[in-house]
This record gives sequence, C-alpha cells and structure tokens, in this order.
Amino acid sequence: MPVNIIFLIAMILSVLNSFPAPGQQTDQTPTVLKLTDNWEFSEADRIEWMPATVPGTVHTDLMDNGVIEDPHYRMNEDDVQWIENRDWIYRTSFRVDEELLASDVVELQFEGLDTYAHVYLNNRRILESDNMYVGRTVDVKEQLKPGDNELQILFQSPVSEGMKKLHRIDYHIPAINEQAPMDERTSVF
Repeated sequence: MPVNIIFLIAMILSVLNSFPAPGQQTDQTPTVLKLTDNWEFSEADRIEWMPATVPGTVHTDLMDNGVIEDPHYRMNEDDVQWIENRDWIYRTSFRVDEELLASDVVELQFEGLDTYAHVYLNNRRILESDNMYVGRTVDVKEQLKPGDNELQILFQSPVSEGMKKLHRIDYHIPAINEQAPMDERTSVF
C-alpha cells in the first residue's frame, strides 16, 4: 500500500503505512494530494462565509470578495486596520477513504499558522499554535472518519492576544513603530 500525503493550507496530512527502522531507507514514494480548493472564511462573530484562497491571507481574501480596497494603494491602509482586531475562521472539507484510514500513521503537519490559531478536525480541537515560524505535527488518525471530514482554523486577533500578554507584565516594552496610543501598543508578539 502506498504512502499518502495530503497538502492543506501550508499543512501536510502525512500517511505512513509503517515506520522504517532508524537509518533504514524506505522505497515507498508518497502520494501527494493538494487540498487547496474549497476553502472559505468568515469573521468569527459574523459567520458569513466567503470563498478563500489557500494558502493566502485574510487581507487578500477580503479584497477578492470586494470587502476592502487594496491596502497598498494610497491611504487605504488606514481603512483596513480593523482586520487585525478581529478573529477569523477558515474551513474546508475533504474526503477520506477506507484505504487512507487503514494506514498506520496519519499526521497533519502545519508549516505556518499565523500567529494565534486553534485547529479543529471534525469539531475536536487538535492543536493550538502561537508561532508562525514553528512547524507542528499532529497525529489525526483517530479524529478522521470515512467520508467527509471538516478542518477548521480559528485565527485569533494578534492585537487582542498581544494586549493580554502586555497587561500580564509589570514593565513597559517600547513600541516606537506602533501607531496606537502608548497604553495600547502591542509589540509583545
């Protein structure tokens, strides 16, 4: 039986039929399935789903859906500051067959979730991440089911999470590049 890999939003669902012994080569070539289609996103409090491009960013998805203008044009950046203060949900579904479920190992490998993210597979939290630059691997064999599976990622506002961290410390962290008032500067993330 071949090895299977499914790519998801800078994540990889790896399926291995057996682990090679240390130093042992394996002749299995992984099968790669890219799951970059059928993503949608919503502001967490509104739940109004719009098509999303994955991999991508909430800003480009909002532009593609006509919600905001290009933030790089003229003074438009001022009009999109609200985005960083909101939580966002991305979701997709994918089918799993019995052959995949018969594999010995099924893992999701996250190569970059920016920044504070909670990942759910079939409504079960499988991961919390707080660093875009640290990859994560999660065993998901037990959470998968035959047929349709839903992957959902809640991206929390980096500003809100940064403010929580800022208020827990008893000293000032200078943030000279921040435009917010002095007591609301969040350069702790």
